Amino acid sequence: MLLYLGLSFLSDWLIDARKSLPLLDYLLVWVILFIIASVGFLEGIAAGTFIAAALFVISYSRVSVIKNTLNGSIYHSKVDRPKIHRDILSQNGSEIFIMSLQGFLFFGTIQGVAR
Repeated sequence: MLLYLGLSFLSDWLIDARKSLPLLDYLLVWVILFIIASVGFLEGIAAGTFIAAALFVISYSRVSVIKNTLNGSIYHSKVDRPKIHRDILSQNGSEIFIMSLQGFLFFGTIQGVAR
């Protein structure tokens, strides 16, 4: 029964998964299998986790987190202000920089925001 279960998992992940997984993820499955076969189970799982996290960071750092950029003359606050404050904001609105962000910010995506 264990042999059948193991062969079933191998068939599912090495043969059937090729149709549904992206190429990098499919290659990661093979790398994990190779590490498990050559070094050990826990080492293979740990290496797979670290490689998957690195692939996530690399792929997500390519996605722009900046949704749009505006200035104060285009986008106004929803706060009800006195007339004198509204006049000051309308005169100096082009000096206000507004950046609308989306997604997660981490060290891989913050460089795009800084630029």
